[in-house]
Amino acid sequence: MVKLGRRKSVLAKQKLKKSRLQKIMRLGRYSLPILAIIGGIFTLSKAKPLWQKTFFSHPVTWQIDIRASGNDPISEKSKDLITHTAKTLLKDGDSESLEALTLAIRHLDVYEDVHVIKIRPGLVSIFVKERSPFFCLISDKDKIKYVTRTGDIYGTTDAPDAPPCSIVLSGIKEAKLTPDLLRKTLLEAGDLLELGSTAGFTFTKMLFNPYRGFTVWLKEGGTEVAMGRLPFHDKFPKLKEILSNVANKSEIAVRVELDFNGKAFIKTQKM
Repeated sequence: MVKLGRRKSVLAKQKLKKSRLQKIMRLGRYSLPILAIIGGIFTLSKAKPLWQKTFFSHPVTWQIDIRASGNDPISEKSKDLITHTAKTLLKDGDSESLEALTLAIRHLDVYEDVHVIKIRPGLVSIFVKERSPFFCLISDKDKIKYVTRTGDIYGTTDAPDAPPCSIVLSGIKEAKLTPDLLRKTLLEAGDLLELGSTAGFTFTKMLFNPYRGFTVWLKEGGTEVAMGRLPFHDKFPKLKEILSNVANKSEIAVRVELDFNGKAFIKTQKM
C-alpha cells in the first residue's frame, strides 16, 4: 500500500510538470508575434507619422508670405532674397528646416528680427525687420560697414546694390575692444550724431580717439570740432555761440576744442 501511494504521488508530479510544459509551449507560439508587434510599435513611434509620409513623399511647392515685423516696408530685393532662401531650405517644412531657415535669414546680415511660422503644409509666413544704417564704420580691414542706431554692425558698402553711406566713423579698433565696449562706443557715436542733427549741425565725417574721444567735421565751413566723450548736450549750444562770435569778426573757425572743461580753444582764419 505504501509503495502504491508513492507511485501515485510520483505520477501526479510528472503529470503536473507535463501540464506546465504544455502551457509554456502554447505561450511560445504567441510570444514571437507579440514581440514583433511591440518592436514594430516602438519603431513606428520614432518614425514620421503616416500622414507626413503621404503628404511629403514628393517635394512641396511652398507659398512664402513675407511681412514686416515693424512699421518700415520691405524692399522687393529683400523679398526676392528671402523667397530664394526659403525655397532652398524649407524642404518638408519640419521644425529642423524652419529653424535652419530662420538662422539662414539672420545670417544674411540685413535683418535684425526674424520669425518663421508654418501656417499649414505648403504655406509659411516670414516676419522680418530690415536693418537701417545710421552711420558707417571703417573696420580693421579697411572695409566700410554699416552701423544701426542700436549699435549693430552689418554688411559692407562694397556689396552689390549696397545703400550709400552719408557719414563714416574712423579710428575704432574693433579687435582691441570687447563686444560690450564696442557697442557702447558706437551707441555714443550715434548719440553724438543724433544730438548734432537736432541742434542743426551736419557732419561730413567722425573720428574716434580712445584718449580724447570724438572729433567731427562740420559740413558748413568744414570746421573741425573736438567733442570729447559724453555728455554732449551742453556742447552744441556752446559751439553755436562760438561760431556766431567768430562769424561776427569776419573770421572762420578752423578748429574748436570742446573736449575739456573750461574755456574752449579756438583756431580761426580770416574769411
